[in-house]
Amino acid sequence: MARLLKLRGFEQKKTVSSIPEIYRKLIPKDYPAKDENGKELPLTDPHPVPRFYQNGDRWLFILIGGGSKSAQTLAKALRTSRIAGFIVDAIGVILDQDLKDTPVGARDQFIADFKQQQDLPMQLNLEITPGSVNPGSPCLGLFVLPDNLNTGALEDLLLDCGEKQYKALKDKAQSFRDDAFANAGLKQEDLASYGKPDGQKHISKKKKAWVSAMGAVLTPSAAIQNSIRENRWLEDEALKLPRILSLQKFLDDLIA
Repeated sequence: MARLLKLRGFEQKKTVSSIPEIYRKLIPKDYPAKDENGKELPLTDPHPVPRFYQNGDRWLFILIGGGSKSAQTLAKALRTSRIAGFIVDAIGVILDQDLKDTPVGARDQFIADFKQQQDLPMQLNLEITPGSVNPGSPCLGLFVLPDNLNTGALEDLLLDCGEKQYKALKDKAQSFRDDAFANAGLKQEDLASYGKPDGQKHISKKKKAWVSAMGAVLTPSAAIQNSIRENRWLEDEALKLPRILSLQKFLDDLIA
């Protein structure tokens, strides 16, 4: 999303001094940060600092939800905005669908989690068709990756892009992954995070390994988001892919 925002003139702000005082309240002051119940988050967790983006007088914040914590993250940000004294114009929720049976199931799980949040400054009706944006105050949108229709996640979009931008690398990365599974002497405990071989989690993890193998060549020793930001994943013909166009339309409708 940050890469798509950059194409739309939004620049990420990387220092506190470049962020207006009113928005700095979104940055947790305590380290380690605490969850909704006041319990300290592990030191191994990234500090939950939003990403700040500016285009002229417009500001956009990306909050990293972390799966089941997504609803809590949104609720906390809304409470903080009320305390800080600014009104949110638009809210977009982007979810992975891979561990739910349907996109609607992923949406409904988020809604159920959000309804458990207390002391909210506004009520949000997120029972909208996945992929759509409803105008209002605030404008609300919800997108279920990869395309609001099929089972999958972000990795499916990256593999689509990789087919256009890095076809040979994508094929070699797949061959490496599959050969490693078959011939690298890996034990069951080495692959414990993959879950059951016939489960959706296993399928999703194998796609993540595939994309990560590509990223390891493009940006060694770095997380895949660094490769997305620095390399050609979202350039040229990749931007014309149907599922990428769908995501871009969602973003444009949300920030219009």
